[in-house]
Amino acid sequence: MKESSVAPDRKPERGAAVVETAFITIFLLILVTGIIDVGRAIFTNISIQEAAQEAAVYAAFDESVTVADIAQRAVDSTSSPALNVGDVQVSCVPVPKSVKNGSRVSVTVSYSLDPITPFVGQWIGSFDLTKTAEAERFYDTCPA
Repeated sequence: MKESSVAPDRKPERGAAVVETAFITIFLLILVTGIIDVGRAIFTNISIQEAAQEAAVYAAFDESVTVADIAQRAVDSTSSPALNVGDVQVSCVPVPKSVKNGSRVSVTVSYSLDPITPFVGQWIGSFDLTKTAEAERFYDTCPA
């Protein structure tokens, strides 16, 4: 009778390797999706900062601009994330100067980013991102 080439004590090791591979694969999948979430958060953070800066610059150089126009400019300046006018707050204060009075406009953009990583969204919830940009206006009136 011919003996098997695999020793009888090696069979349980084959099953253990499959189980270990399954655990490692799940861990690596969660790690990769976590890295993707961090990348999305960084990208979104940069996008809302640029939207706030674009709206602040727009408010600085246009005397007839309104608060609604400034908020709409922030929304229109970025396609990702999809901002709403309600995500943008605009404030303005007069600033007396020795040569010519002016004002300072402040644009704040807020966005809530939901993670795509399994279970992490349930553990930490969404990322609340807020960015503010300020600009000196060349006009002493604030937008209405």
